[in-house]
Amino acid sequence: MLLLRLGPLLPFYFLLMGVLPGALGWGFWTLKNWARLIVSALLVISLVGAAVEMVHGCPTSDAKGIAVALVRVAIALLIFWCLCLAPVRRVPRSSNYCTVTATLAVVRPNSFVAVKV
Repeated sequence: MLLLRLGPLLPFYFLLMGVLPGALGWGFWTLKNWARLIVSALLVISLVGAAVEMVHGCPTSDAKGIAVALVRVAIALLIFWCLCLAPVRRVPRSSNYCTVTATLAVVRPNSFVAVKV
């Protein structure tokens, strides 16, 4: 296992794996564009890894492993698509982060109500 080969660097690895998600979470919470870009890059790396894994037929060559890999790809593509939508790309550039609005549609029989949040 790769982690066991790190030896004395193992605590720094775990420190990085604790700080990096925290920093990305803070970046998303404060609507920083760099957080969106970093997560998009990580998603692309994940998709390339999943494609290589599926093509070369790593240990997941059975039907269950292929299904898990396809679900992984579908989730990564969905998140990447959401991060690339125009309203999401525009949010960090807006002048006032508190006035970001989204229109939610509440559908009832024979009526349509739009609620601004």
